[in-house]
Amino acid sequence: MYDWGYFDQIYCISNTRNYTKRTEVRYMTRKIGMKVEFNISRITTKKEILQAHMNVINEAKSKKYERIIILEDNISKIDISEKSLQNIVNFLKENEWNLFYFGSLPDTRIDKSCSNKNNKFYKTRNIARHAYAINNIQNTPDMGYTGFPIQQLYRDGMSLISYGYLPVQFYNEKYPSFITDVITMYAYYIGINIHHPIYYILIVMIIYYYIMKNKDGLLEGTDF
Repeated sequence: MYDWGYFDQIYCISNTRNYTKRTEVRYMTRKIGMKVEFNISRITTKKEILQAHMNVINEAKSKKYERIIILEDNISKIDISEKSLQNIVNFLKENEWNLFYFGSLPDTRIDKSCSNKNNKFYKTRNIARHAYAINNIQNTPDMGYTGFPIQQLYRDGMSLISYGYLPVQFYNEKYPSFITDVITMYAYYIGINIHHPIYYILIVMIIYYYIMKNKDGLLEGTDF
């Protein structure tokens, strides 16, 4: 049985016109025992996205919650087992943390976007916002809009302890699940900034390896 009781509330931010998406989120979350409260507003800009997240955070503060989960209505897939949820909850109970990304997407534009790796858990500098938990909600600062999206403020604007867990549990419609998994695994196991020259050397080496490996196959049937 899925036990989400460690979290005081689970919110889902939703755009007013996204009725179909809310129906899909209800269906997916009910299958894993989540009771979701929708926070519905007009959302068309980065500023309105940030405000929607802050509305949820401020409501949680007013209700004296300690930790919450925030989802967005663009979730496309949920893949979390009861055992994985229990592992996550146990880990969070035993460690200091501010953010936990159920929908993790490490920022591969920076070196070591995954660090302190421990039994599939890792500290992360993340660029996702569609499924995450916040701890010590009463101490979360107000974030006014400064031109940057909320996920960038989480990544750079505050000294936050943020974790993720392999494999990813919540996916969103912007990135197919396969792409999300590839990015996360790359960040976890390799962790080289994709703009680093070594990255391009690795790509060339991989291409060369496959060309040489398949050389005979490539030449097979060629008429000189």
